[in-house]
Amino acid sequence: MRVCFSAFALGMSAMFAASSVPALADIDAAACAKTGTVVQQAVDARLAGDGKTKTRAMLTAELDAAAGAQLAEFIYSLPANLLTDDVAKQFEAQCKQM
Repeated sequence: MRVCFSAFALGMSAMFAASSVPALADIDAAACAKTGTVVQQAVDARLAGDGKTKTRAMLTAELDAAAGAQLAEFIYSLPANLLTDDVAKQFEAQCKQM
């Protein structure tokens, strides 16, 4: 459902906006901000002691099965000393460069 809505919103923005480039940039920025938020939730979940299975389920609900599983594997492979806000910030920054 989220993917369909995002595709619909993207298509509508491109079709009806007076200038589609700024509208698309806003959508991309919002998507990247959401990615950063979801990554931070996963980091926080691991720091709180939640298991990988529980975190994967949360990520899958927010993203999709493949992305949720990959992100859970990544978050749980990080050494504990790297579980900081920088993880989410880096994900968001990388997203904005795509």
